[in-house]
Amino acid sequence: MSLKSFDNFCAKMVNNEPLSQKEILDERQKITRQKITLQTAIIFAIMCFSNTLIMDFGLKWSESFAAPMMWFYLASIIYWLIVNSFKGSLFGIEGTIHVNRNGFVLVFISVVNGLALLTDEKELVVMKDGALTNRFMMLIMLIMALLLGIFSFILAFRYNRKQKSQNED
Repeated sequence: MSLKSFDNFCAKMVNNEPLSQKEILDERQKITRQKITLQTAIIFAIMCFSNTLIMDFGLKWSESFAAPMMWFYLASIIYWLIVNSFKGSLFGIEGTIHVNRNGFVLVFISVVNGLALLTDEKELVVMKDGALTNRFMMLIMLIMALLLGIFSFILAFRYNRKQKSQNED
């Protein structure tokens, strides 16, 4: 909260005027975020259940059952970020620090693990016995995590720029 907005907040409190609607918006943000989180969890569960059915009935498209679930998990997080950013419930009072921290961790982990995966002596095989290999799926998952981290930084940057322009007006 900037000093100017804090002064306005105190003036409204002293003059017994209704306070800014940030508190109401914050409650709305919590409710919206909970709904979106529930939606995302349901979508993730449906994708995992469908994948398990497909792979159990003989159409095994991956070496393991766990690797596609990591793809679905990252796809669900991407969905969660996009929907929360459109609904305005991604950033709270504390600002963008949590999203920036998560973005940094995702970028760091994906770069370090991606370099370790690519510098391994083994060659990167995409298909083995008609199914995607775990190494290839891990590489795609790390690329998705890298893009998710970069996307988080972009959303935080856009939000900070928007907040700065609103505070200047």
